[in-house]
Amino acid sequence: MKILSIFVAIVLAISAIAVLTLSQIGFGLGLEHNVTQGRRIQFDASHVTGWSLMSPQERVIYRDRILIASTYDECINIQQFHRADMIERAEDRGVRLLSPPQDSCDWMRGRGFYNQRSR
Repeated sequence: MKILSIFVAIVLAISAIAVLTLSQIGFGLGLEHNVTQGRRIQFDASHVTGWSLMSPQERVIYRDRILIASTYDECINIQQFHRADMIERAEDRGVRLLSPPQDSCDWMRGRGFYNQRSR
């Protein structure tokens, strides 16, 4: 029983350290902003389709996928797949899905995130 208690304490300590570390570098749950290449990018309801239909974990995963995209086309493909998923989710819940007034991929392309000229 004592070994189990020590193991649980170690796991909790490691988890706490990981959460604190990740939140310091911008990967914590609930953080709506990320700084990339010295530019601030906002991921919230005004930039992400279906924001209110997503869990905090899904928001982080979506943000990370968009930030990892290396080309504008890849970013757009991620957005299109995400939007299709959100349309289905909205229909299942009987709610209206609104498109955000700003597009993250266009915003990032306009600020030089993608070297390759596409679209």
